[in-house]
Amino acid sequence: MASKPLTISNIRAGKKGDVFNDDKVIGLHLKVNAASASFYLYYRTRDGMERRPKIGSYPEMTIFRARDVAKAIKDNVALGQDVAGDWKKAKKDPLVCDLTERFEAYFTDKWRSQKSITNAKSRIDNIINPKIGKRKVRDITDDDIENIHKSLAKTPYAANRTLSLLSKMFAMAEKWKMRPQNTNPVFGIDRFKEHKRRRFMDGAEAPLIAFELERRKKSTPGSVLFLYLLILTGARKSEIANATWDQIKGNRIFDLGENKTQDERSIYLPAPAMEIIEQLPKTSGTITGIKDPKKVWDSVRTAAGCPDLRMHDLRRTFASAALSSGFGLDQIGELLRHRNKSTTDGYSYMMEADFNDAAEATALRIQGMMDGGRPALKVVK
Repeated sequence: MASKPLTISNIRAGKKGDVFNDDKVIGLHLKVNAASASFYLYYRTRDGMERRPKIGSYPEMTIFRARDVAKAIKDNVALGQDVAGDWKKAKKDPLVCDLTERFEAYFTDKWRSQKSITNAKSRIDNIINPKIGKRKVRDITDDDIENIHKSLAKTPYAANRTLSLLSKMFAMAEKWKMRPQNTNPVFGIDRFKEHKRRRFMDGAEAPLIAFELERRKKSTPGSVLFLYLLILTGARKSEIANATWDQIKGNRIFDLGENKTQDERSIYLPAPAMEIIEQLPKTSGTITGIKDPKKVWDSVRTAAGCPDLRMHDLRRTFASAALSSGFGLDQIGELLRHRNKSTTDGYSYMMEADFNDAAEATALRIQGMMDGGRPALKVVK
């Protein structure tokens, strides 16, 4: 079938399968399909490769506009470009959701802290993918990242952690050839000012906390003992939750698998903590048998009149008690298993006191705060 000229009247009368060639721009033609009509441009690259890209749909694109676009493409082809080939490659460019999927697999394998993994996945699922997941990785700009950061202004800590995650993610995108080198869109964006939490259990609250813990030791012994171990050792919740009996050697818990510092560190168990450990029934599972005493802790802190006291504040309480006992920040950093000096405001000098003695004295001081004697904890069998 002979082709017809590309005119508005011919298009309106066209039927499925009709092709109309333009006599003003060689190679431009319109093909009529069952429910639509589309403009195409036939050309050859300098290497002789045939191309026939679709450049628009009629009537959204007029004949005059199609001619302008076709002329611009042919001008670029004359300069040695392969416009259709570039379009095809661009369609294959990875999306941000592709990057986040690969990055999740990467950090799940590399990061040892389950909390870090959980937080990162939450930020990807609830913030990053919903906002830019369908965008191409190479198209993301600093304006896009800054908009995400500003949208989280009410929670500056979460906003800054999300920014850090995006920075790592786009650094890996460069390494994985998903975008050009040295184009990280997070670079130069200012973090929000954070106000560090300074809350800890004070001398007035300690006996009230102890009283409420004692009240619950018969009904929820595992949770109460879990909380006492947090108080007396300064350990992280994940460290106690994941500690198993075979990790206890002497008066220490070794091989902290969930230790975010990724170092070989251990928790020192002073006498009061060992007394609690010895009351626990030995099983093949974790020491306390539970993963999180949150429900009991919420009840305890509310009844004690300090509902804003968080479980992690008990770790800060340990550090405060150690300072009050005369131990330096360097020793406290070791006791709390900090990797960076800045975490405990730096190490100003080396102390000669033995760290075990420091932990022992700190635990005894806290016990003294909690009504002046060792808690008479018994596991109900």
